[in-house]
Amino acid sequence: MAWLAQRKNADGRPWLCAAQVAAAARLGLDAEVAARGPSLTLRWDALPRAGGGSALRAEPGDPAMAAARRVEAALAACGAARPMVEAICIRASALQAAERDLGLRRREGKIQLLNGLTALAGHYRIG
Repeated sequence: MAWLAQRKNADGRPWLCAAQVAAAARLGLDAEVAARGPSLTLRWDALPRAGGGSALRAEPGDPAMAAARRVEAALAACGAARPMVEAICIRASALQAAERDLGLRRREGKIQLLNGLTALAGHYRIG
């Protein structure tokens, strides 16, 4: 994504706008949290305090499950561009490798990614 964010189009303007880059970063962060899963070690900062407890307790896997739901909703918003957005933003594939793996013609993946990131920015209400 960093390489793509620095690229310019034929007019000399950035190929990706700031909203598209921010949407890709947000999807990547949510995907990392979702992949991390629940913590299996004891967190001392999460121990209950005397007299200040709540009836609702967060389970260890709640943040990861919530992030997985956010990732799924965001990818669904990308429509037909979902495989390309997933390859670039989540699996950090190179553009040419993603095009090859998805059976796309040269530069077709670039257009799909651009459309997918635009939809993703709209989903996140960025820009």
